Amino acid sequence: RHARRIGHEPAGDLVRAWRSGYATILLDGFDELAALGWSEKSKRLKDIRYRSMELIRRFINESKVQGGIMITGRLHYFDSRPELAESLGLDSSFKVLSIDDFSEEQVKDYLEEHGWMQGIPDWLPSRPLLLSYLLVKGLLAEVLSLGTGLSAASGWNKLLDAVCQREASIEAGIDGSTLRRVIERLGTRARNKPNGMGPLSPMELINAFTEVCGYAPDDRALVLLQRLPGLGTAEGDDSARVFVDQDLAETAKAGDVYSFLCDPYESRALLSEVVVGLDNLGCNVVAYRSAHFSEGTYIAALESAQRAGGIL
Repeated sequence: RHARRIGHEPAGDLVRAWRSGYATILLDGFDELAALGWSEKSKRLKDIRYRSMELIRRFINESKVQGGIMITGRLHYFDSRPELAESLGLDSSFKVLSIDDFSEEQVKDYLEEHGWMQGIPDWLPSRPLLLSYLLVKGLLAEVLSLGTGLSAASGWNKLLDAVCQREASIEAGIDGSTLRRVIERLGTRARNKPNGMGPLSPMELINAFTEVCGYAPDDRALVLLQRLPGLGTAEGDDSARVFVDQDLAETAKAGDVYSFLCDPYESRALLSEVVVGLDNLGCNVVAYRSAHFSEGTYIAALESAQRAGGIL
């Protein structure tokens, strides 16, 4: 099927090359394979993920030793390195490679190598995957269209939109704005934790989706919830997730506060539970998104928050 899609004829040549050990196989996107049924069996997530990786394990088992195999995906899809190796069927001959965040100099070099010769703002994220996506899709130019003097609040607001649109396009069954609201709801849930970053249990992921969308996630949405952007494995809790980027987390946390300003009664109970306030970036994102509001809107929201006994 792949041969037909890329126009390679005869199509069977690719299969024969693989079977003979003359092909290097790239298996990309294990984090996009469906792990069905985990919403009702969150305690068995590891077993469910193992079953969902059967196709990759078969590729490895049926490949000739002289052929190369590269498997790519998001490391935080699995709870640990041992689970990754077991689920994918990796033995000692495989090497696990990962890319850490770029330094400021590496960000500059990487962008210049890809033709970006303009200035680079201080707030630009240093995660290689996000930077490469922004470049390939032309979103870097879009985000910086107002110049490198673009504020961190407006820049991160645009970046979160771009990331959510990208994730929603991968057969998620929901649009990017809805996905952003789900991540924002998780940001509010993270504010209930002492460190403001998590951990968030599998059921909290599901409940956030249900609260925002009004219905439980289907199979495609469940796959997306397992690899939400900006969330990684929580240390000491295999099944939980935490926000791994402080700036992205603060941008997400600002979402429900903005919604509260729009309707001071709808989200009052939700915000009354938070124990961690927003930092400067979170406050600035709220201010940026609500810049067109009247003074009366802010007064009504503050009075409602005071009656609820919570913090914004």
